[in-house]
Amino acid sequence: MARIASDTALRQINADRKKGYVFSLYRVSDVQEHFQGSAGSVYYLTLDVLETDCHVLSRRSWESCEVKPLHQAVYGKCKATMHVNRPRRIVHLYNYDCTLHPVPRSQIQMLCPDCPVQSTQEDPKFRETAQLSLDKFNRESNLTKYFSLDIITRTSMQWVVGASYFVEFTVKETDCTKDTPVADISKCKPLKCEFGHTGFCKGSVMNVEMEGPGVQHVSVSCDIFEPEAAVVRFVDALPLKTLTDAACDLLDEALMEAESTIALSGFQLSKALGLAGLPSGIFKAFMPKLGRHFV
Repeated sequence: MARIASDTALRQINADRKKGYVFSLYRVSDVQEHFQGSAGSVYYLTLDVLETDCHVLSRRSWESCEVKPLHQAVYGKCKATMHVNRPRRIVHLYNYDCTLHPVPRSQIQMLCPDCPVQSTQEDPKFRETAQLSLDKFNRESNLTKYFSLDIITRTSMQWVVGASYFVEFTVKETDCTKDTPVADISKCKPLKCEFGHTGFCKGSVMNVEMEGPGVQHVSVSCDIFEPEAAVVRFVDALPLKTLTDAACDLLDEALMEAESTIALSGFQLSKALGLAGLPSGIFKAFMPKLGRHFV
């Protein structure tokens, strides 16, 4: 039972986090159970975790993610408190706290002297690398809207045939469509509500001095994730291209009311959707989030 509680705790920790990478369970280093009779048990867990290559935005399970390679390795502990009542099918994560540490650079250089070295994100070269990578993605992708740079999550550099810079970063879908020329994508506004796509990208810029001064090779790969509220698809296509900030605000208010009150009526939600100019069938997308609060 402790193993089940530990696995469930890690899944809920990963689901709750909005930034960073999915944690993988290395081992359960400590478990204490407080049996509470018919109310079930409270477990106090200490989990040894490793960062994976998956960003939390992907919502992927930790079993399907690869642990980061040595030169990027991050390890740590998560302390969590779980309430489990099997007869009533209650599994609730009360709280958690995670502390992470990168593998010391001295150990990395000793085991892999040629591996890229993690660097401070304050170096303007890395923001330039992220922007050049994103520009390439925006030019070459077949998506209908431009994406803007959100957060740079990891940086490293390596000397190959010249200085090479590597970045990992998140992106957000903007309100600028590709059928309208945009001189400066940084002026485009990210979609505010949960119907905007997000993504996770890995990019690099290699300075190839042997080919001439200023010659650069730019590479990028991005995973674009479905909006949280659009995971459930419908027969009728949603008018996402015309979704306005006003509509987003109305939908957000409906969700906030659902989370702050005992129940949200179908009438209240349908009214909000109608004002937002969306088909009433879209309310099905909110049902997983509303859960038992929906009546």
